[in-house]
This record gives sequence, C-alpha cells and structure tokens, in this order.
Amino acid sequence: LNYVPNALATTFRAGRYPAIGIAVPDLVDPFFAALAKAVGQLAAQHNMSILVTNLDDDPEREQPIVEALLRQSLSGLIIAPISHDQAYLAAWTSRTPIVFVDRAPTKVPADHFVEDDHGGAYTATEHLINHGHERIAFLGDSLDIPTTRNRYHGYSDALRHHQLPSHNELVALGAQNADAQTVIIAKLAKHQPHDPAGGQIDRIGLAAVQRYFKD
Repeated sequence: LNYVPNALATTFRAGRYPAIGIAVPDLVDPFFAALAKAVGQLAAQHNMSILVTNLDDDPEREQPIVEALLRQSLSGLIIAPISHDQAYLAAWTSRTPIVFVDRAPTKVPADHFVEDDHGGAYTATEHLINHGHERIAFLGDSLDIPTTRNRYHGYSDALRHHQLPSHNELVALGAQNADAQTVIIAKLAKHQPHDPAGGQIDRIGLAAVQRYFKD
C-alpha cells in the first residue's frame, strides 16, 4: 500500500511530536557527543527521533534556543544548562518532561543527573598530594560554569585540608578550545617546568595536557 507514517498526524493525535530534544553547551565535546549518541540509540528503539541543538557556551542564547526547541511540542527535553537561571522553564515543565544532565537546574525544580565534581576534584588533588606533589595546577574553562566551579572548589579544599598554599599562577582558566589550552599549558610549564605532576583538569584540557607531557 506504500503507507508511510506521518509524524505530524502522530503529533495531532498524541499532542506531542515523537522526538526528544537535546540541548548541550558544545557538541564537539566528547562527553556531550556521547550523550547525544546514547539518547539517539535509545530513542530509535522506541520509534522516536532526536533534535539536537548547540548552546555554544553562551548563557544569553540558552533561553531563546531552548524555547524554540520546546515549541516543537517535543515528547521530552534533555538539557545541560549554561545560564544561571532556568526559571523560564517553569512554564514548560507541566507539559513537557525535562531532565537536566551534567549541571543541576537553577530556580526551577526538575529531575537532574550530575556527577560529584567537587568530590572528584578533591580526590584527584589529594591523590597527587599523597604522592608528594605540592605545586598542583588547575586547568579549566570558566568559573561561571557550575561544573568547573565545583571542581575548583574541590581542588582548593584539598589543598587547604593538607595545609598547602594555593598559587594563583597555577590556576589557569579560559581553556575553551585547543589553541587556548596549548597557550595555557605553556604558561603553566614556565612556573613549574620540571614537575610532571600536572594537576586537576577539566576534560576539555586532556588533549592539551597530553601534548604538554609529550613535548
């Protein structure tokens, strides 16, 4: 009969488009790319599709981009927020299931899945301290980002707990792309060129750190 299911008709009947929206800061980031892939695979098992959008790590773009996505009458939304206020989503939560990942919501109650950034950074820093390192660097993107801020606090708390001083020159922020990471790693090397301890880093700096130790 050459019948082809009509997604628009399904939307009219169910009241929702059979798709899950995904809004993340940076699709190039391996973590968020893997997240989108996993959601897409699961959605396909339920005859659903995904709509993925990139927030570009710009807090001002979050609300208009996410609301444009929500106007598609999605079956649900998965979001890793970048702004400091998600109160705008309060009007949507009653009609669209919304789940936050990687970063907890602010000013709106919602389900969320986050890792222990503070605890992870604390444990990693303490591990280096227990191996005799005292000048430990912190590499991240921006303290405006909750994950980076929590990791920085974990790093600082570990130093404080072990009565080690915090050196401002070893806190390197702004590593938001490969070029910036390389420049920052080079600056860190000047402060402690012979200590291979490395430091507490965000995942975006892994490639830069690998290049540093290779060189």
